[in-house]
Amino acid sequence: MAAQRRVERRQAIVRVKTGCLTCRRRKKKCDESRPECRGCVRNHLTCQWPQTVLWDATPPYHSSHECGPNASPIGPAGRFTPQFHDWQPDPRSTPTSSDDAFITAEDGGAALSGPSAGSQVLTIQPEEFGYHYDEVSTYSEPENRRTSVARQPDTIEHPLSMFPNSGPHSQDLLQHYLARTAISMGNGSTEVNPFIVQLIPLAFSKDLILQLLLTQSAVHRARLGSNSELTVANSYYAKSLRLFQTSLDNHIQHNGDHALELATGALIMCFVETARGDIDGVVFDHLGAASSLLLKFIDGPDSRVPEGMRKFLVEYYAYTATLAMISVNPTHNTQRILVPSLMAAAHQLLAEDYIGHLCGCWLQLLLLIPRVFDLGIRAYAPPVATEPAFPSSDDFVTFSALQANILSFSPAPDSRPDVKVAGLIYQKAVLLYLYTVLDALPRECSGPGPCENLIRVTLREAMELLAKLSPIARINTSLCWPIAVIGAVISDAVEQTILRDRLQTMFANIGLGNIEATTRLLDQMWLQPKEARNPWTICKTMQEHQLWISFA
Repeated sequence: MAAQRRVERRQAIVRVKTGCLTCRRRKKKCDESRPECRGCVRNHLTCQWPQTVLWDATPPYHSSHECGPNASPIGPAGRFTPQFHDWQPDPRSTPTSSDDAFITAEDGGAALSGPSAGSQVLTIQPEEFGYHYDEVSTYSEPENRRTSVARQPDTIEHPLSMFPNSGPHSQDLLQHYLARTAISMGNGSTEVNPFIVQLIPLAFSKDLILQLLLTQSAVHRARLGSNSELTVANSYYAKSLRLFQTSLDNHIQHNGDHALELATGALIMCFVETARGDIDGVVFDHLGAASSLLLKFIDGPDSRVPEGMRKFLVEYYAYTATLAMISVNPTHNTQRILVPSLMAAAHQLLAEDYIGHLCGCWLQLLLLIPRVFDLGIRAYAPPVATEPAFPSSDDFVTFSALQANILSFSPAPDSRPDVKVAGLIYQKAVLLYLYTVLDALPRECSGPGPCENLIRVTLREAMELLAKLSPIARINTSLCWPIAVIGAVISDAVEQTILRDRLQTMFANIGLGNIEATTRLLDQMWLQPKEARNPWTICKTMQEHQLWISFA
């Protein structure tokens, strides 16, 4: 009878790298049965699985020059090119599973897709970023294994933390950064978001960068959340400041080679202050630290700094520094925040027709702001005995040249419609910045200024352009500076209300604190007489009301 009994053969168990963590630690075969594999059940062990990483990664706009709908997100050399929607979220919402996507990376490249059938799953390889799962395992036996993300669309496991040294909220904050913060910081001018593509890989290899990104996420989430989230944000903010100071001290004392990490960290701190709504001018301290650190590897070629990262950091600096100049009092011409070699690197980007997530297609206009500021110093600073009084013939030549350069600006033809409109809004704002330089001239009998008609026409065109752009469009994250310049000139109460309502809608959707601070600044300026305010008095209003904010 025993010979006749049918013997059922057990299915062969194949040793793979995607089994449960328990079997991988024991170096045993795993049949990958969920929620408990046969090996763990047989040996009465707790079966644990890696965590599933989620973030929003649905495709964005498709312009005429883009690939077709079936084009792969894999770029040249097998590199992954992320794509995103134009973001229009509920201001108080948090990412849900319906908005998330699963991520996967194979050995030859990576792909990103939604959780639909047939989509790929990204397997994270922490070893590539200097991270090892051993550091967070509860088991004592060390072993470097490749961690993978198993596809579980309907359930979320509760595995060990990927970031044991970054606090209990680190995974939630990373998810919020990917789903909301990174999208809020970039204006969407390009398909590839450098706040993800450039900074996230660096964060997996540098604890300082990871901590700063989590802090940025915590601060941004707190602007839209509850008091408990504000407590978490304050905790991360304090820890980041201590960690950054410690890293900087170690770099100085031991002449370390951490310039890239610290320069990137200083620039991230600038945007932490932007999200926080800093009114104390702390952002300018971070900007000064970043400029000295950037010089160490921006001046010459450095094989350790990828070209994409180098360009992003130069754009990062040029965008923040040029927009910060409006906060500098032109009567004190010793206050200079620009570094010539870094600005030269920014001009090189302009020569390459660079379009970025911060400067959009209007880098040309940003680089004209320092020249307008220099003319403003001539107009507003006390006269110098050795120099001709303003306006001299040279001043008129400079004024005409700047006006011609600004008027010659034309958005890149392949830019999206909203990016083109934003570029034209910047053009009108820089023109207003230039025209109001002549407000420094004495007026006879309180009559109109020398550029009154030009200002009125430019202001009307600027308001018409703003009306074409939805206040919930993602591109609005870059419009605080032009709105502040336009608002400083507006005298009509109806138009002031339009700007105030627009800023409030922008803050509700984007959630960056500097948008709210811009509203407060304009409210203070609108209390002043029309003749006593223009873009050149913004710094005075900041000083009087202690509102040292960044428009970047």
